[in-house]
Amino acid sequence: MPSTFRTTRKQCGKRGKRALRSGKRPALTAVRETVPKRRRSKPEKAVRINGLSRRQHAFLREKILGMSDKDAALAAGYSPSVAENTKQKIWTPQVTAEFERLKVVYMEAWRAFLAEIDAAATRTAAPAQNSGENSAGETAASA
Repeated sequence: MPSTFRTTRKQCGKRGKRALRSGKRPALTAVRETVPKRRRSKPEKAVRINGLSRRQHAFLREKILGMSDKDAALAAGYSPSVAENTKQKIWTPQVTAEFERLKVVYMEAWRAFLAEIDAAATRTAAPAQNSGENSAGETAASA
């Protein structure tokens, strides 16, 4: 294995300079050559959704679906100690404002969904009522 040590006059001190002049290698004064460090790239910034982290957004989503604070925090990936103290750790003013906004959005979507289901139910019920009347009218006419 090749030696990775190199000596210079500055690194050797007074005795080392004399040894270098005389051509001898100074004992135990060799300094390891420094290899330039590779610079690490900066970590990417966390993705934010409406100013909230992914974990906070997942917490709000679970909370809107009806989970308790602790269960929603655990489902979102928070540690049990944070889940125990959601009022202090998670419910910041920004999270609270986003929760109120999302609650309105989800409620509007839920109402639209229920209205669509009601409309579909009345469309399927109407032909059944009409067919019952026709069959009763036909039987009355034939009798």
